[in-house]
Amino acid sequence: MATSSEIKEALARRYSQDRYFFTTECKTGPTTEGLLIFDGLAISKSWAHPNIIGLEIKVSRSDFLRDSKYSLYLPYCHEFYYIVPQGMIERSELANDIGLIYFNEKNQTLRIAKQAVHRRVDISSSMLMYIIMSKLDQDRYSSSLSRKQLIEMYVQGEKDSRDLGNRFQSKLIVEINDLKKQLSWSTDRGYKEYHEIEEVFKKHEEYPFHMAERIDELLSQPDLDAKQIQWAVDNLERGLGLIKKEFEKAENKKELKE
Repeated sequence: MATSSEIKEALARRYSQDRYFFTTECKTGPTTEGLLIFDGLAISKSWAHPNIIGLEIKVSRSDFLRDSKYSLYLPYCHEFYYIVPQGMIERSELANDIGLIYFNEKNQTLRIAKQAVHRRVDISSSMLMYIIMSKLDQDRYSSSLSRKQLIEMYVQGEKDSRDLGNRFQSKLIVEINDLKKQLSWSTDRGYKEYHEIEEVFKKHEEYPFHMAERIDELLSQPDLDAKQIQWAVDNLERGLGLIKKEFEKAENKKELKE
């Protein structure tokens, strides 16, 4: 059996945001005696041809037969439609100016069975004020999603998070490898000086762990921790800076001797 929520979701798709402002449970003004509530309301985004479409949902024939207030909605909209499960009521059961939209429960789509007559009405300032105050941040259908849809959204979110994590890890590995290359030396003298400087760091407790061992430990972990990553990168940069300073000192001494 079709539900009101399913029909509202289908209406939201039909009255898309690029052409319409669409909302559900829209009041005709502030809460007072005689207040009406549209099941759905669509307003075309057009200055030249304004069109407010009132939508009344009925999911059972008995509910439709009990409805005697539809005429009260007409002053608030240019077009008025009943939306019902396909075949529940016939076109001939409606007044000439009232439209009919069928909901196909199987494929969750809508079809106009009877076009509503477009009537000239004075747009209600009370209803517009209610929309401005309560609905402008809801330019989309906001009723509860089905459990199935929520699960699908959750699963997709988990997949997106894993993809993002994998891309981040791959990029991180590339950047760390680049830093490792910067620390490599092309001559025996370079390797020797590198290890001598490392011993100095350890002696003064400036750099207590071997860089190569720390990188290997980091890359071997299944889940990279952001703080550990930042720690490693910071220390790599710091190590490069200290190495550069040592080389500058060595060059200065060399120049003085010469």
